[in-house]
Amino acid sequence: MSSPQPEDALVDLADQVHLFREIADDRVEGMKKRAEQLNSRAALLITAAALTSTLGASVPGNAWAILAILTTLAAAAAGVLAVFPMRDNYPKLEELRARFLETGSSQAELDHADEQVITYNDQVQKLSWRGRLIQIGFLLLGASILFRSLLVLGVSIRVG
Repeated sequence: MSSPQPEDALVDLADQVHLFREIADDRVEGMKKRAEQLNSRAALLITAAALTSTLGASVPGNAWAILAILTTLAAAAAGVLAVFPMRDNYPKLEELRARFLETGSSQAELDHADEQVITYNDQVQKLSWRGRLIQIGFLLLGASILFRSLLVLGVSIRVG
């Protein structure tokens, strides 16, 4: 039995790097789809907050009206913050090209895949934060609707 030739090891490494890159690319695509979904939800939140702000006439000085306005504004703000674009940490194409020329394609692909993993993990955390922000926004919107309902029903708050 002969030992593996260096050329075979290089071919195996190139195949492994290529497979890893395909997996990383799939994960990044999934992350992009999730970002698009979150953008849609945030837009819905902003629209719903805008529509909710027009419901019912506010009664000056009424605690329910003030709470309704404040929670509606906070819900809209959460939606606006959630749609702010996320910065990515991908290297510039010029850097990638230079690295390919310096190190060879397999090593450059592996380096790029490693950077993709770091960027992916960073983006997943940012998407998770955006998702929580949208959830909080919808909870605030629900509270706003509750406060407006209490206002319309004539429920009063007694202090002391």
